[in-house]
Amino acid sequence: MRHLVFRLLILVLFFGSSTISLAQFDQERFGKNRVQHKELEWYFYSSNNFEVYYYDRGGANAKMAIEYLESEFDKLTQMIGYVAYTKPRLYIYNSPEEGLQSNLNLNSQKYTEDGQTKFTRLIAEVSYRGRVDQFKEDVIYAVSKVIIREMLYGASVADAFQANLVNDFPAWYIDGAALYLGKGWSREMDDFIRHYLKENKNPKILNLTGIEAGLVGQSIWNYIAERYGRRYVSSILNLSRINRNEENSIANTIGVNSKVFFLKTGKITISK
Repeated sequence: MRHLVFRLLILVLFFGSSTISLAQFDQERFGKNRVQHKELEWYFYSSNNFEVYYYDRGGANAKMAIEYLESEFDKLTQMIGYVAYTKPRLYIYNSPEEGLQSNLNLNSQKYTEDGQTKFTRLIAEVSYRGRVDQFKEDVIYAVSKVIIREMLYGASVADAFQANLVNDFPAWYIDGAALYLGKGWSREMDDFIRHYLKENKNPKILNLTGIEAGLVGQSIWNYIAERYGRRYVSSILNLSRINRNEENSIANTIGVNSKVFFLKTGKITISK
């Protein structure tokens, strides 16, 4: 009888609407490793639409993250115009320092065709930086990027490989859209763009990488939402999914030549 009760308890825990399960990963699965000062045992919360992973004392942050993501789910998917086929997976680190030790994204699967193709595993990572409001913004940004990538490249490796053969979208486009969805207008973006355009005359947008690409992209998506309406964000993203070209998608959606549009946003040019 005790054995039967125990088995029933396990089944209830397994099939509950929000589950916590041990998720210990084989290091070989992730390939190359950063230097790790301690071995992490991962656990996760699972909801209807997300999986959020944590370790050690991170359970409270993980619970906060998954509850916030669920509360924002309808708004987020409406803004993007897409619902992910697979649950976005978010890994939470207790501090930026511990996040630097992660090896999750170092084994991004890469495929090459004439030196042009690459594919990144559809997972997200966030480090808790000490402020709840900042953490929530970071969570939305990270998950938005995963959803947008799946929308543009597909949910499987085969889909992503095929999509990349057609076109690999620039960093400003995806990172900027995710930053806009996470933060909208932000003082950080505003200050950066003001100084950036002052110091860089006619910057070439396709050359931008890293933080620069993200913040410039965020300002462009913010301009689109403020000038034409927030519904144009999802319209442009979904058209990009079909025609595989961000410049044509912007031009066809708002009815303005892409070169003219970029100049209007702050004297930014397209060509390399």
